[in-house]
Amino acid sequence: MPPTPEPPAGTAALEQSINRAIDALQRTPEAGIVRWDGQELRVYTIISRKANQMLQQPDAYPGVLGVFDERCSYQELAEALSKLLRQQR
Repeated sequence: MPPTPEPPAGTAALEQSINRAIDALQRTPEAGIVRWDGQELRVYTIISRKANQMLQQPDAYPGVLGVFDERCSYQELAEALSKLLRQQR
């Protein structure tokens, strides 16, 4: 039986980052802006000063995946991140 192929490099790190973002969204009552900073996903509560800056100057903050709340699924974040990474190629 042939060995199972290894996942692409960095896949585990991306999965961990998505899981951490979902955990952060589930811990806060407010929605959050999720942004890929090139290494991991960051979550900014929608009422934060940083989130307000992102909404007012979206071109200054590349990597914004969107606004998500505690109902966000792994698949939603993974699809949004995948789309962003394909666009950056």
